[in-house]
Amino acid sequence: MQMPDHILDPANGLPAELETLMAQAITMAGEPMIAIIQPATAAIIEGNGRLVSGDALRTAVERFGARPVSLDLTFSRAITAGWLAELTAGGQLTITTPDGGTLYSGDLPADHGWRAAASNAAKQRKGLIIITGARGSLTDLVPAIEQNRTRWSRVHVIAPTPNR
Repeated sequence: MQMPDHILDPANGLPAELETLMAQAITMAGEPMIAIIQPATAAIIEGNGRLVSGDALRTAVERFGARPVSLDLTFSRAITAGWLAELTAGGQLTITTPDGGTLYSGDLPADHGWRAAASNAAKQRKGLIIITGARGSLTDLVPAIEQNRTRWSRVHVIAPTPNR
């Protein structure tokens, strides 16, 4: 298990650093995907010191059906019910979890080719893969996959057709 940056009691709230996730448009295994980058990790403990979660974000997405990313990058599962990724023409992204919560809301830097592929996935109702577990920057994604820290879900996507 990776050492967490923070050890939290949920009754005390989250440090601001943990509330700010980043999203990156990526392409892996021939599919457009979104990597959610967390600036830090947090273990959750109860007031009595019992460990609830070694990684709060991983536990949260697993609760909604996310699974480990395999080393062979097989993403064969259908859309996970209740998830939604909504992309705007202006480069904004909102990811909603099955309980109606917001996993991410903010910018999504992406080039025209990625946006076209995401729009095509929306039209074909294939959904987009959301990957969590990378820490600090996108350069941590491959090590995170190799260390079994990443989780993925295929989510329903609403995406506009990009302008040329």
